[in-house]
Amino acid sequence: MRLKKEQVNIIVSIFTALIIIFHIFFLADSSKNYVKAQLSNELHKIAVEKADHLKLCFSYGSSSIDLISDIISTNLTSVDTDQINTFLNSYLTHSPFNALGFINKDGFNITHNPPYNASNRPDYIEGMKGNSGIWINYKTMVLDEPVIDFYAPLYYDSQIVGVLAAGIGGDSTIKDLLNASYYKKNIIGFLYDEHYNIISSTSEIIPPGLQLFNYLSDPFAKELVQHTELNSSEAFSYFDNNQEGICCIASVPSTDWHVAFVVTPNEYSHGMSFYKETVFGVFLFCTAVMLLYLFFQLYMNKHSRKEKEAELKKVIDALGFIYENVAILNLKNHMLVFYKMSLEVSGLYGTKNISGNYEEMTRNYIKEQVFPDDQILFSDVTTTKDLKKKLDENKDFSFIYRISRNDELHYYQMQYFRANISAPEVLIVIKNVDAVMAKEIADKNQLNSLIETQSSQLSVLNSLAGIYLTSHIIDLESDTYKKFNSQKEINGVIPDNKDACNMLEEHINSIIIPQYLETALTFTNLKTLPKRLKGKKIISDEMVEKDNGWIRASFVTVKENEEGFPTKVLFLTQQIDAQKKREENLLKTANRDELTGLYNRHAFEEELRRLTAGGIKDDLIYISMDVNGLKTVNDKLGHAAGDELLRGAATCMINTFKKFGYVYRTGGDEFQALIYAEPSNLEKIKQNFELETESWAGTLVEELKISSGYVCRSEAMELSITEIGKLADERMYKAKSAYYSTNGVDRRSQQIAYEVLCQSYEKLLKVNLTKDTSSILKMNQNEKNKAQGYSEQFSVWIHDFATSGQVHRYDAPEYLKKTDIEYLRKYFREGNKLFNIQYKRKINSEFHKVIMEMIPSKEYTNINQIVYLYVKSIGK
Repeated sequence: MRLKKEQVNIIVSIFTALIIIFHIFFLADSSKNYVKAQLSNELHKIAVEKADHLKLCFSYGSSSIDLISDIISTNLTSVDTDQINTFLNSYLTHSPFNALGFINKDGFNITHNPPYNASNRPDYIEGMKGNSGIWINYKTMVLDEPVIDFYAPLYYDSQIVGVLAAGIGGDSTIKDLLNASYYKKNIIGFLYDEHYNIISSTSEIIPPGLQLFNYLSDPFAKELVQHTELNSSEAFSYFDNNQEGICCIASVPSTDWHVAFVVTPNEYSHGMSFYKETVFGVFLFCTAVMLLYLFFQLYMNKHSRKEKEAELKKVIDALGFIYENVAILNLKNHMLVFYKMSLEVSGLYGTKNISGNYEEMTRNYIKEQVFPDDQILFSDVTTTKDLKKKLDENKDFSFIYRISRNDELHYYQMQYFRANISAPEVLIVIKNVDAVMAKEIADKNQLNSLIETQSSQLSVLNSLAGIYLTSHIIDLESDTYKKFNSQKEINGVIPDNKDACNMLEEHINSIIIPQYLETALTFTNLKTLPKRLKGKKIISDEMVEKDNGWIRASFVTVKENEEGFPTKVLFLTQQIDAQKKREENLLKTANRDELTGLYNRHAFEEELRRLTAGGIKDDLIYISMDVNGLKTVNDKLGHAAGDELLRGAATCMINTFKKFGYVYRTGGDEFQALIYAEPSNLEKIKQNFELETESWAGTLVEELKISSGYVCRSEAMELSITEIGKLADERMYKAKSAYYSTNGVDRRSQQIAYEVLCQSYEKLLKVNLTKDTSSILKMNQNEKNKAQGYSEQFSVWIHDFATSGQVHRYDAPEYLKKTDIEYLRKYFREGNKLFNIQYKRKINSEFHKVIMEMIPSKEYTNINQIVYLYVKSIGK
């Protein structure tokens, strides 16, 4: 039978090799379409990534020029050229710019040598209006190449005194961002504006300053302009002398610029050749591996039978030292072969090397040898069918029976072993256990004597035994044990040479699952038990058993020596699986949201604390989500519909994100997800989420819309988990604003109302009382310093503002009392809709009367208390 299996293995191996080789040839034949598809996907990925990198570069440049302008404006003591140059030179080294300049109020760039008139430049014109921004300077007077100019007004004594201008070279810094390659060949990349002027390029054939509209007769330029106007990000083909090339473009977010990446026909041909060479190399490698494997199989088949026969002989010889009878049964042909046979058994059959039908030989053995009262023990093993069924449940089992010989009863143990459920061979061994049973009988007689002399104590043990799985009395001095009671029998018979210490260790090894095995062995170590139990009546530990689940094991002191060390103990095991499961269910309920079944805010904050303490993995993706239109659904269709909408949102999130990480409901319509995936897979994850939400439909609600903000750890390595969460919230709110704008909500009027509101108040904050955080909507930036108590933690800021002398000393006690964070939380939880307090605060070294008001926002809930804070001056 073994030989047939080995032949089948070789045939399967050859068939598998043929399939692999066929697929390799198929891939080689279809390489053109495959390479083109791969190249198109790669170009699309490169274009989108580079466009996002450029956006970050431009955003960084814009924020940098604003920051430099604010710092210089704050520190200027006069409009002196030397002083301004000193500031500019000190910041240039640490800025992203190639050059920094200052255009004075009269329109002259006085930091350039020699100065030149820049009054007609857009950066000067816009900067003098108080604006800051970015523009392309194709005719710069500072550099010989096109640059990206950033500009911002410079203030002195609250007046605009000039414009700061900063440049990034289009063919140096920006060019580095456009470098890309595919199949080890560089790809042409270039950046162009809305008028098709080339800003920067990695190729000399498309130099900066080139105007693509002048080359519309060129098929490539014509295709590029056409796809740009269609705002298409799909890769497209073009032909040069009937040879195919590929290009892909992408818009740079928040600008009118585009990036394009081109694989020329020569590069495309190189990629095709590279792929074919790779496929051919894989083919040769796979062929060589399969040939080696086949030779190896043939070699192993030649020697395996002899080795297995030699191994079997060694096993049989080893078993012969322990067991008087050793036989092997083949369940398929019902043949039983004895390899070793005792005189008693051989006397029955007349030979020492006997084989025959298992069922016939077993019936004869039971009839001739087994004590009549014990013949029932063989009912599960008389036929091969019954024996196979028994072995399917337990791959090894045993029982003890008696044989009557010369008017004496002798005890034998019959044991059956099977390697696995599919193995046809069964090992059968028979051993005389008279000595073991004699000792057991003696132990039971001794135990009965002990029960008679200590009946009152043992009656208590009998009562306790009913609630324990097992109970054993262990004598630590003689290293012996006696089973007092057991609801679960120990399989087999413990031989004479097994002491209590070894018995307990082997028992624990066989019943405890691996995760708890080390601690269980430490607890049940009888060698260290006297020291651990000294002076105590009982010690316990909990562990998980393979069959019964959670159990509690205990040692109880029964007898001590003069030094107080226990000499005799009771070892008990009690099943507590149901209790543990109740505890686990309570813990699970504490971390779950009742409506959606998702993890709740408590679980989310625990995870954030864990990430803060243990570090953030590089493949973390933080997702902030908000269900659109929940309030409208609640108002128009009722809260049952709103609940259905929230459950639907939770289902879509679980279907999309569960295999990558965890999803949490942190507020009424607010959800967060912490997943782990490569950033390159994020677009696919987003698409899957959109498909889930678009295909969802409820009974009461027809559609589901969710605004989301995604932040990859890889793009924000310097940020903490809290800062990453804030960035994700910002992106989510931006997406939410875009959704409402698209769906007809009048945001313009809201913006006008917001601007009027900002003009009426000196300070406007959005405060989360639950999280003890705040975001500044309007405030004098000069107040944002620690001298006036400023802190990112709202409760600390509001307290330190008063104690730093900014609140009049007569008003400070009431101010501190009513702005205490716990006072405010309780105030709004009680249903109050308006909070206000009047006090005097210091403004420009004088105290003015102001009023502070707080009102709940539309997102306010008692578990996520978000309010708006307004401060308005009402006179001196």
